[in-house]
Formats: sequence, C-alpha cells, structure tokens
Amino acid sequence: MADADDLLDEASFELFPNPISSQLTLKLNDEIGECTVSIYSIEGKLIRQYPVEGITMKFNLGDLSAGEYILQLATKRAKGSKAFIKY
Repeated sequence: MADADDLLDEASFELFPNPISSQLTLKLNDEIGECTVSIYSIEGKLIRQYPVEGITMKFNLGDLSAGEYILQLATKRAKGSKAFIKY
C-alpha cells in the first residue's frame, strides 16, 4: 500500500504553456481519481486550491503577480509538483 507521501511520476501530468501570461493548462495522462490541485508561491504560500474535474483543466491565473509558482497535484496516496513561471 502506498504512503500519502509517495510521489506521482512526472510523466503522469503535464503543464503548458510554460511560461504563462494568463492561462495554465493541466493535462492528466491517466484518470487518477479524486485529487486536488494547489498553487503555491515559490516561498511556499498557498495561493489557490481546486478540485480536479476531468483529465484536462484550464486555470485563469492572469491576476497573479509575475514570478515563479509551484503547482502541486495531490491524491489520497501520492503527490507531485511542477514549477511554472508567470510573466
């Protein structure tokens, strides 16, 4: 059985484009069940949180300040994260 701290394979989800001006797309490569997307500042402050609905989601992030952010995808058993840049 997997620990809650197991990591999702980097190939299990994609973020694009990167860098972004306003819209970020998350594409899951498989249905991974119930999960949550969290967006953090590079300093670790939680900015937004969304339930995952479907395999492809689009996030309007045009109101974020320019900088580097981390998107974390978390299921009940594993999590993974990728960085993106907002300009």
